[in-house]
Amino acid sequence: MKTNYRVPVRTRKARQPSTRRRVRVLVPALTTMAFLLAFALPVSTEPPNIVKLKVERAQEVLEELRTALLIDASVEVNVVISHPLVFAVRAADIQKSHFVLSMEQGFLLMLEEDELRAALAHELGHVWVFRHHPYLQTERLANSIGQRVVRRDSFEKLYSKLWAYEGASSVAMDQLLVPDPDLRPVGSYPALTTGPP
Repeated sequence: MKTNYRVPVRTRKARQPSTRRRVRVLVPALTTMAFLLAFALPVSTEPPNIVKLKVERAQEVLEELRTALLIDASVEVNVVISHPLVFAVRAADIQKSHFVLSMEQGFLLMLEEDELRAALAHELGHVWVFRHHPYLQTERLANSIGQRVVRRDSFEKLYSKLWAYEGASSVAMDQLLVPDPDLRPVGSYPALTTGPP
């Protein structure tokens, strides 16, 4: 009789990874993550405190201009990374008692004080029109309201900087702006119920 001496096949148990093995896998992964985070491009090249200070200043100027234009609706500054219109204002409620003014961060950081005032005055012009004549929204009308508190030359600087920032072609300033008050004929402003000329 023949004996079959089969060698039993051993099955190998799956080894649980040891702590040492886990460390060998995790260290390169964590090192790679740290490297990527360290060299990731920041959203802004400005230190966060500069952005915060610029936003706080924008809100202060906005409140000053809102009071001068006798706008009783609240307007909140909201800085965004990107916006198709760069600066824009929208009603936050149906009653149009609260508005949100969105400002693209990169452009905001480029503005000098007088240009910032012009940009905010323009957007407040839109708020004024929303509250009084909601169907007459035009850039020139918003500018004519804003020019009651900010001079035309500040608007001209603002538009020149905006067109360069967007890489857009310019239009004639007289299509967007009314003459300065000392050059305007009497009655050339759109009528305000009350407020400064």
